[in-house]
Amino acid sequence: PSRTPPSAQAALAPFPTAEYDLNPFFLAIQYVLGFLLTMSQLFPMSLLVKNVVEEKEQRIKQTMRIMGLQRGVHTLGWYISAAASFALNTLFCLIVCTIFLPNTPWWVLLLFLSLFAASTVAFAFLLATFFSNAILAAIAAPIVFFALVLPKYVFFGTNRFERSADKVAASLFAPTAFAMGAEVLGDYEYAGVGVNPSNWSEGEYSFATSLGMMLFDAILYAALAIYLDRVLPSRYGARLPLFFF
Repeated sequence: PSRTPPSAQAALAPFPTAEYDLNPFFLAIQYVLGFLLTMSQLFPMSLLVKNVVEEKEQRIKQTMRIMGLQRGVHTLGWYISAAASFALNTLFCLIVCTIFLPNTPWWVLLLFLSLFAASTVAFAFLLATFFSNAILAAIAAPIVFFALVLPKYVFFGTNRFERSADKVAASLFAPTAFAMGAEVLGDYEYAGVGVNPSNWSEGEYSFATSLGMMLFDAILYAALAIYLDRVLPSRYGARLPLFFF
């Protein structure tokens, strides 16, 4: 047998691979994209909560109910008004995102931002049920909303295959679900492929999971807002028992 050490017999040869680009920008942006886009929702969300509480303060809702306005029509009107307001903000965010996220189709980004806007609107109506002072509501609402993105950073340093159950639980907060999805989005952009329907379900906590959780949050918040608006003690209007349904 040969007594030559293995290191003397080893040889190095380049392994052929396709040309690719690595942009470290996406490594940084995946951690702050959700944070920044959440901040873009603070002002319109605060304004919406203020307007809803202000309507209660001035007893406009009760007056319209006395005049025959149905509760469902009133609620639908608020949602349509809020959707129109948040659509402008979503469109602006979409234009910005398409500039530095070139590999992801624009309609995927639109879906992502629209679901976040929908959950934000629903959360604003939910938060408004706890306030009877419009000025206080306008101050507290953005603070509460911003705080809900912070649980995402508990999972700093993990990837989409780790602690998936904990991440899903944390995604009951819509800003956290959005930030999780933004991190996955940045990860795919760093790989140079972007997010699309062929890969958005990859991983234990995938981009599709983020979309699904934001949709679930929007429905949950809206249902809670309608329920709590009718049962929480308030100076404005008659309250119903907890199990009125």
